[in-house]
Amino acid sequence: MARITQVSITFFIFWLYAVELDKNWYGIYQKVFVIAGLSSSLLSLGLPVLIGSLPVSMARSLTSAIFKNNLKIYLLAFGALVIFIMASLPFLPLATRILLVFLSVINAVYTVVEMTVIKLGKDTRVFFSNMLYSFLFFAIHLGVLYRTPFSISLLVLLLSLLSLLRLGWLFFRNVFRVTSTEQAGVDILRVYHRQWIYLSLNETLENFSKHIDKIFLLWLLSASAFAIYFNGAYEIPLLSILVSVSGTFLTVQAKQQEMDNAGILSLFYKSSLLLSIVLFPLFFFLQLNAHVIFDVLFRGKYNASVPVFLISSWIIPLRIANYTAILQTKLKSELIFRGSIIGLAVKIIACILFYSFWNANGVAMAVVVGTLVQISFYLVHSADALQVKPADILPFNKLAFCFVTCAIISVLVKWAVMTLDTTSQIISGMLCMIVLATGFYFVRKYASGPVETGSTK
Repeated sequence: MARITQVSITFFIFWLYAVELDKNWYGIYQKVFVIAGLSSSLLSLGLPVLIGSLPVSMARSLTSAIFKNNLKIYLLAFGALVIFIMASLPFLPLATRILLVFLSVINAVYTVVEMTVIKLGKDTRVFFSNMLYSFLFFAIHLGVLYRTPFSISLLVLLLSLLSLLRLGWLFFRNVFRVTSTEQAGVDILRVYHRQWIYLSLNETLENFSKHIDKIFLLWLLSASAFAIYFNGAYEIPLLSILVSVSGTFLTVQAKQQEMDNAGILSLFYKSSLLLSIVLFPLFFFLQLNAHVIFDVLFRGKYNASVPVFLISSWIIPLRIANYTAILQTKLKSELIFRGSIIGLAVKIIACILFYSFWNANGVAMAVVVGTLVQISFYLVHSADALQVKPADILPFNKLAFCFVTCAIISVLVKWAVMTLDTTSQIISGMLCMIVLATGFYFVRKYASGPVETGSTK
């Protein structure tokens, strides 16, 4: 609930700032907070994920030992963070850039403290802390937006103070007095240290891969052009949460029920089909109504973002599954890591090549191509892990039927309402999307019937 609230508030703030600020200020705002978000994850270096896997009795001693033993690495990461922020935002005052470094450090430390508190079973405190932070985060953005003149420096200062208060409250109320009931031995420390190295590398790669298009364009586009690209390439809120939940559900169910390969594959089929009946209609609704949606949503201000959006939204039909879930269940962490490297490498190469031909549109295309290559890698190795043919790892025939049906019906509805006003077109498209999703859901053989799980190798 707290995560959904945070995502919804962030989306609303982005929309409000896009509408109320001029393109230059909005572009500066997005550059600042893309860098801040990336910097925080870079500095945490996978430590929050590691804490989630530690025994409660040794959590504090192991975390402290790993941090102390790798202090040089953290100092190196901090140095890289300072250079990155200073070099990426030369148009900001020095004091603001220093504050941004401070904000990134606070948020990185908070992710570690937050996971520690969750590990201690105090989820409710984290929930209320994050809910209160979200509403104050919104209030600060609102206050700075309608203050004349708008000041990005004031916004960074107030958010730094808010983040510091949140960190201080959660730490001193919940973590400061906690001690480990067991001390980690050398062998245990070595095992978890090796795991931390993998997690830190993988999380860093994933975060860079997720934002590689925006990092690539930070120095190439003006603030106004970056604002246009950002609005077109912005991932639909809640989409990543939906995919994450489906992956978590699969891994938990597979472990709890001790499923064999056929059971895991059947569950993977069902989750992908259920996601497809939501995402395929959504995809065609957005593709066919992108121009009118942007015209209404941004009052005609960001119609230039539509070409980028039409390319970037091809990610949506690719999100029908959590493609690492099977590999996680089979403990194939090294393959997930290799997939991250391949995906990032393809995106970087494609960004360089495609940008030279199609400018920012090419960068959006590079992200789609890189994602497709990474997904293909995961599917091939997932099929190998379950001992089935790659062609049987997903119910491709049923997915194709759903995709084509959605395409035909959505196009016919769009053609039928083209002469109507903008509002009627959007409402008709939404109704079509809802009817398609609902119809597919209640088709018994498609949504809940027995699923053939392919032939074994």
